[in-house]
Amino acid sequence: MAEVKQNPKKDKSILRLLLTSKFFWLVIIFLLIIGIVIKVAADMIEEARSTYSGLPDENGYPLSTITDEGFSLDENYFLVYEDDNYYSRHGIDVSEHQGYIDWDLVAEQGVEFAMIRLGYTGNDTGSKYLDACFEDNYKGAKKNGIDVGVYYFSQAISVEEAISEAQFVCENLKGKKINMPVVFDMEPIHENSKDRIANLTMKEITEITDAFCDIVEKHGYDALMYGNPSWIYKNLNLSLLTGRKLWLAHYVSYTQFPYEFVMWQYTDSGYISGIGTKVDLDIQFIKK
Repeated sequence: MAEVKQNPKKDKSILRLLLTSKFFWLVIIFLLIIGIVIKVAADMIEEARSTYSGLPDENGYPLSTITDEGFSLDENYFLVYEDDNYYSRHGIDVSEHQGYIDWDLVAEQGVEFAMIRLGYTGNDTGSKYLDACFEDNYKGAKKNGIDVGVYYFSQAISVEEAISEAQFVCENLKGKKINMPVVFDMEPIHENSKDRIANLTMKEITEITDAFCDIVEKHGYDALMYGNPSWIYKNLNLSLLTGRKLWLAHYVSYTQFPYEFVMWQYTDSGYISGIGTKVDLDIQFIKK
């Protein structure tokens, strides 16, 4: 094969022509400006997503229109609901405490959605942790056509920590597709002074709840707050949370909770094939 010789003089002349071309430098400057504008815009968007402006004005929280006449049991003894305004879907909520889950079997029983714990904040240092089974549960539910939402167990003691928790959740949802809400779940761990959130006031907890939900919504997700009637009455001023929807936890045959809730965790002692432990059962109310 004949050797192909390069012409270094020609290469240098092309480089010299580029470096002395006004058009070349205009293109470089234009690209640099575009890069700076994109970076500034991204920073502004991220700052807006991470900024909480405080609680809204006080207003009346909507009352529930769910009635006991609309409830019945399906063939799997799961609670269902239907009236002129609503129909329901059956779901579960799970975490690493359930261990390995056979999602094929779960789906076969008609479970339509799963609320999966994404993570939690520790009660000691306030560090944030990813649930050990989150990835497997997410993939298993999605693979079997089960709609997925997530919840985060909070121990935030300030608005700043609530924002950080929300950012942690959104960061770990990148690249994932969820079509159910992101839920703020704050509960006491100890019934004594060792509880990290024990000394928070109602106003502080209300603001922390609102801040978490606000940041989540700014990232494009629907947000819910979670609690049982006792927790809600004692710790949340619902009149300042009229823009927030509620996932109610109340283990009774029929709840008399007077305020509107879009999901109801009605037992913590359900049994589902494919899950080796007791599991929470949920019902979602959907407006017709």
